[in-house]
Amino acid sequence: VVDPAGGSYYVEALTESIARAAWAGFQAIERGGGMLEALTSGSARQRLARAAALRLDDLARTRQVRVGVNRYAGPDDAPPESAAAVLPREGGDERPEKSVREAFRSDARGALAAAIRASRAPVAALRAELSRGAGTLVVEPLEPLRDAAGYEALRRRAAALDDELREALVIGLGSAGAVRRQMDFAREALGVAGLRARLVDPGVTLADLDLDAVPRTVVICAAEPELARAAIERVRHAGARAVLVAGRPPEGEASDADAHLHRGMDALAVLGAVLVRLEGSP
Repeated sequence: VVDPAGGSYYVEALTESIARAAWAGFQAIERGGGMLEALTSGSARQRLARAAALRLDDLARTRQVRVGVNRYAGPDDAPPESAAAVLPREGGDERPEKSVREAFRSDARGALAAAIRASRAPVAALRAELSRGAGTLVVEPLEPLRDAAGYEALRRRAAALDDELREALVIGLGSAGAVRRQMDFAREALGVAGLRARLVDPGVTLADLDLDAVPRTVVICAAEPELARAAIERVRHAGARAVLVAGRPPEGEASDADAHLHRGMDALAVLGAVLVRLEGSP
């Protein structure tokens, strides 16, 4: 098959909409005086910042999924130590050619573009060279956005904790059919933040729970709100520092839980608050 997506109305319509939106963005930049004006005035940075805020909120609330970042991340998956924004060209001299500097200072039409193409210098080196020759024109460089940065920060904080503090207990109070999905969701949410979940078989009762060695973090998955409230009191008394409940908080009622794990939550804020409690544990 040469083109598996050929003839697909959805794919073609999506491609068309992306192209039209991108072209409209370029035209807006041109109407505003061009890219140089957008950079020097800061409008490009503001526009990118607005788009980045929406994108990061979508990731935090799992409206967009990144496998291994905000979904299906193992608690012991090590985040990268660092990520270079620009990778240098392999081999050869990394400095731009002298012609780039000369063309920047000249008034020859198209000389700068031709010199950049001929130099094959990396972006970082070109940016440094152009800024040296810019005289009084100063353009603050745009910083790259990494989708995974917030979640990687959570996992680094968790990795710095003692193994005992990274353990979390997930309790299912009710039948397997009633609480299994909540328990699986809780395990996945904890793993995203680098916390290791231990699941208690669903179907236990409060009387059956052995809380003599309860970990600092406990997630309660209950079929009934009354069971959740009773369990919160018991695990707090047993020494849990972060008591979470799977499911949305009750509307119009105060919750005794420290947080609720549910679809659409701000995972970075909720899980970050859990880590704050663990980092302050004696």
